[in-house]
Amino acid sequence: MRRKNKQAERVFQALALKLGCTPTDAQMAEALHVSLEDWYGTVQQLQSMGVEWLRPTQMGDAYPRDEATLPDNDQETQFDLCYRREQRDLLDRALEQVSERDRQILSLYYEHDFTMKQIADELGVDESRVSQIHASLLSRLKKNVHSMLHPVLRQSLAQAA
Repeated sequence: MRRKNKQAERVFQALALKLGCTPTDAQMAEALHVSLEDWYGTVQQLQSMGVEWLRPTQMGDAYPRDEATLPDNDQETQFDLCYRREQRDLLDRALEQVSERDRQILSLYYEHDFTMKQIADELGVDESRVSQIHASLLSRLKKNVHSMLHPVLRQSLAQAA
């Protein structure tokens, strides 16, 4: 049994290095020149001895590892799309609570990529004033969104006042 264990462990490690992943049961059986059924019998014998390195993968062939079966991490899931839509809806509701001028500043800055200087020229105010309005506006929007997400806190603050 010790000889079987050492041989299987050597083959397991060699295959893992060659493949770059844990070998499947079918790969182990092929490398050891035994049937899959014989390999499963060996696995049972080795496990009964308390062999730690061996974790059989009896479903190894069910999930082949190649580019076609790997998930695409760049692909947006339905959850991602729903989450982004909820974020936009929250922001739209928060924007309804600010003035038209404030919405114009945000639109020029974020949608049209204007600089603070360009926005100041458009509105006829100083660049520093646009920067102040922008900072204040972001703070108000953050509070508006927070109050929409945590209405219980808003109610308890209103009752305390």
